Amino acid sequence: SVKDKFFGSVKVFPNPASKQFFLTLDMPTPKACRVFIKSMDGKTLVSQPLQAQASWNAYPVSVAGISSGIYLLQIQSGSEVMTQKLVIE
Repeated sequence: SVKDKFFGSVKVFPNPASKQFFLTLDMPTPKACRVFIKSMDGKTLVSQPLQAQASWNAYPVSVAGISSGIYLLQIQSGSEVMTQKLVIE
């Protein structure tokens, strides 16, 4: 789990993921966000909107069809961005 002053507590599990993973956010306030999965060269493979409520949120994110490797998981809301490593096997 990663602590962030804007996004609260962020957890990705399982990581490594195979077909899907869950993203949990413990948000201090409600926020419209977007989740991106990007290749290491910056190409966007997944772009998924989500509306996070204040408190605990859990979202399934599919990675079916994405090749095994190391990717960047980004959560964005307005100008705020948090990046975390994601392993797909």
